[in-house]
Amino acid sequence: MMDEQAWRLDELREQPRYRRERLELYRARMYGGRAGSDSRLREHERASAGASARLRRAGARLASSSAERPGDP
Repeated sequence: MMDEQAWRLDELREQPRYRRERLELYRARMYGGRAGSDSRLREHERASAGASARLRRAGARLASSSAERPGDP
């Protein structure tokens, strides 16, 4: 079970970086004069913010569970 949790946390850590990169690429595409849509840009922004929020919530849950078990390393 712990391996699955560790894998999930690794995935949650990777998602914000990936989403930020996608957002940056889309912005560069739009600023470079290539066609893009504002709705697609907002979609990338929401995905980036959502991934960051999920990671923060997971970190908070992990911190609170560690505080409840002070004897665990």
